[in-house]
Amino acid sequence: MDFIGDEGLREKIRLAKFQEDDVFGAFLALEDFYISVTAEIGRKKENRGSILVAEVQDYLRRDYADAGISVATVAAKFSISEAYLSKLFREVAKTTFAAWLENFRLDKARELLAGRKYTMVEIAGATGYNSVESFRRAFKRAVGMTPSEYQESLEKNR
Repeated sequence: MDFIGDEGLREKIRLAKFQEDDVFGAFLALEDFYISVTAEIGRKKENRGSILVAEVQDYLRRDYADAGISVATVAAKFSISEAYLSKLFREVAKTTFAAWLENFRLDKARELLAGRKYTMVEIAGATGYNSVESFRRAFKRAVGMTPSEYQESLEKNR
């Protein structure tokens, strides 16, 4: 018997090869599907993180004058861990929580200093600093001059 010439055997080999190709094709399709699903999950996590950081920033913009604001208090308010909040802030805002809050507070302080309506004690309290001394130190570190020097420079430039 010549099996090579047997049409039935040739058909079985062809079907086996076809099925093997189908399995490989199915595997490739499954791999593509897995990659697209994991990418979508990653995008959704990024979106959730961005949304959460935006919500925290909105909260800080409203309550920046509260001297008791910290990573711990904000994390508790949003029911997340301090580590997770800190990590998200670094990833999304590209700065630390403390640096973002300090910059925001000092921007508000600059606005109040430009108005010349308030004392240093009032400005320090209104921008979330416990004391004039801590306000002055933070201002000088960030701006390069004391609040009084800043006001004087504004007067000179008017």
